[in-house]
Amino acid sequence: ARIQDTGLLRSEGLVAFLGVPLRAKDGVSGSLAFFTRWDYDFTDQERDFAATLAGQLAIAIEHTRLYEQIERQATELRDANKLKDDLLAVASHQLRNPVNILSRNTNMLIERTLGEISPIQENALQMMMRQCKELHAVITSMLQVNFIESNLVEPEFHETNFWEFLYELKSSYDSQLAKDIKLIWDFSPDLPLLEADRGKLNLILQHVIDNAIKFTEHGYVRVSARYLAGRKVMEFEVSDTGIGIAADDLPRIFEKFRRIDSSESEIYSGVGLGLYIVEKFVHVLDGIVDVESKVGQGSTVTIRIPARRQRLPFAEEQQASAIDPQSSGIEMA
Repeated sequence: ARIQDTGLLRSEGLVAFLGVPLRAKDGVSGSLAFFTRWDYDFTDQERDFAATLAGQLAIAIEHTRLYEQIERQATELRDANKLKDDLLAVASHQLRNPVNILSRNTNMLIERTLGEISPIQENALQMMMRQCKELHAVITSMLQVNFIESNLVEPEFHETNFWEFLYELKSSYDSQLAKDIKLIWDFSPDLPLLEADRGKLNLILQHVIDNAIKFTEHGYVRVSARYLAGRKVMEFEVSDTGIGIAADDLPRIFEKFRRIDSSESEIYSGVGLGLYIVEKFVHVLDGIVDVESKVGQGSTVTIRIPARRQRLPFAEEQQASAIDPQSSGIEMA
């Protein structure tokens, strides 16, 4: 390196100088300089050391610059994602009301509340109602995703009668399916009372069941549940005879907006959020979800959620503690 203003150096009493440029990918970013106040001839070893030191310093500066660039881009990306999430939440809320109004008015027409309609008109209205339900499901899924990604999701455990819970879920599917498939429910009436997050479990199972129905044209969808006392978990299994999933696609089915290949995307509606929501809610409940599938032979989704019995009444707790000194007062089912 060369010094342009040697007068400044002389005024400071500097006599000898060794300068090495800091070379980076984008060119020279500066220089590393050594000065002495006496006549000195830098040795080759000192020059090599200065060159090595300058090279390492140039790399460190370049890494710092790249890190700052990455941090800046990450901040911009977070801001863009937050803006997207805010817009998504607002749009979803704004869409929900008109869709609900459209659904109610369409149902009034189908029920003949506003007068008689022809069979052709009824068919058209039934199609409108199905489209409203699908749009409502998409809006609800987007709101659930926004809630999940806002880090506001926490488990809320309450005493749950699982037979009653599953019976109510079954009742919500009692209306005749618009497909040639059979919906089979398999659960025992003696399922125990357990502490569980009823709301999130309901959303999890609805998404899985709806997905199974969507991708099954013939055969059945079976929903089963049992309590695994030895493992202290509730196990839910939803199996179907639908189109199945290719082995290469299985690792990616829980990704957000993941859909089947484009050749079938026009047949099966949806935006690919159902299983993403399922995986997130199962994680919140410290559970696991597993999927087995073969193309053309159907799929089986298994969900296991830890569950415990509620705390014993005080008198029973005292009696249990007297019998078993190691008892904690909570019976784990």
